[in-house]
Amino acid sequence: MAEQITIGRPQIQTLVTEYEGLRNDANIHTGPFKSDVDPVLTVDLSAPPVVLTGPSWYPSGQLLKKQTKVVYTEVHTRAKAVTKQATDLQYGLQFILDDSERTESLNDMSAEQFEAHVPNSAAGTTGTTGTTGTP
Repeated sequence: MAEQITIGRPQIQTLVTEYEGLRNDANIHTGPFKSDVDPVLTVDLSAPPVVLTGPSWYPSGQLLKKQTKVVYTEVHTRAKAVTKQATDLQYGLQFILDDSERTESLNDMSAEQFEAHVPNSAAGTTGTTGTTGTP
C-alpha cells in the first residue's frame, strides 16, 4: 500500500510562494531587465532581437538571423506559458487556503446532510431533498 501523504497549510503556502517567484521571474525576463553578466547592458525580450548578420545576399547570415528569431519565439512563448501556469497555480492554491475554513466546516456534516449536496446523476436531482440539480 502506498504511503499516505498529508498536505497542510504550510506546504501549500510554500508552493504559493514558489509559484509567485516563478511568475515574477518569468515576468521580469519577458520584458526589459538588466543583464546578469554586464549590469550596464539591458536585455529586452518583449520584442525579437535585432540581428545584423550582413547583407541579404549572405546566406549564412540570413540563416543565423532566421534561427535567432525562431529561438527567441520559442523562449518567449515558454516564458509566457510559465507565467500563466504559475499564476494559475498560485491563485488556485491561494484560493484553497482562503477557502479552507469553509471547506473544513463541511467535514462536520452528517451523512444525510452531505447527501443533500451531492447530485444524483441517475435522477438529475440533488440528494434526498428531491430538488433538481444543476448539470
